[in-house]
Amino acid sequence: MAASELIRPGNKKSFADEVEPNLLTPMNEMILSLTKRIKMTDEGGKFLAKLAQGADAQEEHIVWSFCGFALLLIIFFYGFSLITTLVAWVYPLYRSCQSVREHEEQEKWLTYWIVYGLVSFLFYFLDWTIYFIPCYDVGKLALYLYLWHPTTNGAVFAYNRYIKPTLEANSTSTKERKVIRRT
Repeated sequence: MAASELIRPGNKKSFADEVEPNLLTPMNEMILSLTKRIKMTDEGGKFLAKLAQGADAQEEHIVWSFCGFALLLIIFFYGFSLITTLVAWVYPLYRSCQSVREHEEQEKWLTYWIVYGLVSFLFYFLDWTIYFIPCYDVGKLALYLYLWHPTTNGAVFAYNRYIKPTLEANSTSTKERKVIRRT
């Protein structure tokens, strides 16, 4: 579909329907889930509806605004390293809980936590030696996003490319080799 067709009046398709998930797709899933949970309580639903009506905005936009404001406060008071930790933990934890509950993508999220553990272990030793490199925290943030983002599946790639061959090469028993090959 051409861009001119997307902006015609009366066209029901949006640009979001035509492209692959973008960087904000996981965050949008969490915001929609948070909005639903706020609406589950009477007080929260009424408060959110009043704010949305007063601001002449959608309820999801109000929740986005509050989350953005909270993010700015965290950066202001605690610095960027806390944001990096939140990126590495919040969405993966949310999706891991969903996968356990729905019995879907469990292997993917277990793989993420294995790779995350190894990366965190490496950063424990590297942080004090390379922290002075400009934009180091931004690089860490980008690495964690790469590891869990649905469009990249970096943790699965890293596991299959580096960790799994190392485990296979160093396994001692036949039973260990069967378990490693099965994954």
